[in-house]
Amino acid sequence: MPVKCHVDVTDPVLIVRLEGVLRLDAASSVWHVLAKLLAEQPDVVVVDLTAIVVGDPRALLVLAAVGRRASYWPGVPVILAVPSQPVRGALTRLGVDSQVAVCAGQEEAIVFANGAPAPPRLRERLLPIPGAARRARDLATEACLRWRLTGLIPPACVVASELVTNAVRHTGAECELSLAQTPRYLHLSVRDQSSAPATPGRPDISAVTGRGLLIVSRTALRWGSTPVAQGKVVWATLPAQ
Repeated sequence: MPVKCHVDVTDPVLIVRLEGVLRLDAASSVWHVLAKLLAEQPDVVVVDLTAIVVGDPRALLVLAAVGRRASYWPGVPVILAVPSQPVRGALTRLGVDSQVAVCAGQEEAIVFANGAPAPPRLRERLLPIPGAARRARDLATEACLRWRLTGLIPPACVVASELVTNAVRHTGAECELSLAQTPRYLHLSVRDQSSAPATPGRPDISAVTGRGLLIVSRTALRWGSTPVAQGKVVWATLPAQ
């Protein structure tokens, strides 16, 4: 039986209940579901493993990968609710608990989640006009000043400008720029209305455009493209220290 995902929202907590047998061949589907949910930028995610049967303990490593992704972007905590002591033991042996918090049940996880501070965010919808990139730089500067990350103003402006320019050029529609701060990172993302994944181009040496995502990849610590309902999110992370 494939792993099923049931999603509940208990503001500000997003609860994902996994049900079925978790084997290696199911890990990728779990990854894609959780990655899409993270792309909605919830404040905190609780993954409930109460109804999961672990067919192969190695498949639990997907939860560590999700935790690492969440730390890079969108910068939200991932908490596991795991009533089964043997499964908690497997998570410890695999080192998964170094990437995500592990609680003994959903109630404990929700209490823990409600105590987790939400990262400060700055969001704005931008129209597909020539001034969109300039506005993106202004927002990046405002965020860095507000969060006392003045040393990140130059790279944040570069990344924000290139992400917005890329979205406007390829979709011709409005997009949403989001910036968030966590203790270790500054997170930037742009949500647009195109489902085509963002991939770096290979412009000719004489080309004057087409290098935006190459610039982002060389400036940011991590970056990626995640599909969402009616589009995608292209995100990037800068180290805050």
